Amino acid sequence: MDKKTDAYKRAKKKVNDLRGFYIHLLVYALVNVFFSINVLVREWFGGSSWKESIEDFSFFSLWFFWGLGLLFHALIAFDLNPFFSKDWEAKKINRILEAEKCEEEQFSNRNN
Repeated sequence: MDKKTDAYKRAKKKVNDLRGFYIHLLVYALVNVFFSINVLVREWFGGSSWKESIEDFSFFSLWFFWGLGLLFHALIAFDLNPFFSKDWEAKKINRILEAEKCEEEQFSNRNN
């Protein structure tokens, strides 16, 4: 029963992580669509042009930096870790164990 409970907790956490990502994605899309429409409306009523607004760093930075945050959220939610994957962890563990084994063998050879 304990393994099933642990598996259920992991699955529930995974579902909650995915739900959190999808909510984040929805809010990102809605807010950025709202701001883009706002820029168009300002242009229609004599404000700054679409081109000027896009060239403005504050408009671009909202899309870009929030998009970077969304990308990192996706990497976590979907277990996509390009830097430290499970394969990397296994290889690193094996290298450390092999290095320790070599050190132990060298130490035991010195003592004999």
